[in-house]
Amino acid sequence: MTEHTKGIIVGSEDFAELSFRDTSDESFYHGFVLGILGTALKNRNREFIDISSNAESGDGYSDILITDHQHHLGVIIEFKKTEDKNLSSMNRACLQGLEQIITKQYDTKLKREGCQDVISYGIAFLGKYCAVLKSQKDK
Repeated sequence: MTEHTKGIIVGSEDFAELSFRDTSDESFYHGFVLGILGTALKNRNREFIDISSNAESGDGYSDILITDHQHHLGVIIEFKKTEDKNLSSMNRACLQGLEQIITKQYDTKLKREGCQDVISYGIAFLGKYCAVLKSQKDK
């Protein structure tokens, strides 16, 4: 069974220091999210959690893979830049990210490491605009 949830971030006080001129490249978002994850997990059972960036898995390289060995949970994050900030374009880009995760079998490494549940995120962005779609496969 697959479940989809979606959200969109239009503006937030937490991101007040970001300039849209800094966000023109996928690597900016990749590094930004990777930094947040590393900081958030710093004091939380870090010995059980691995975060990989551009890790080889399946038939390609996923943007971010997270393995929680303690809870047998895996997370895959794929970023997509869009050329249009309307919600339907953003959602299409998110879906492209989720489809890439499936077609390139990015969950291969997580399954090999014992993850029973895998949550995938397709994240689309353009400047200050960001949309997120989540897909979760049950055991």
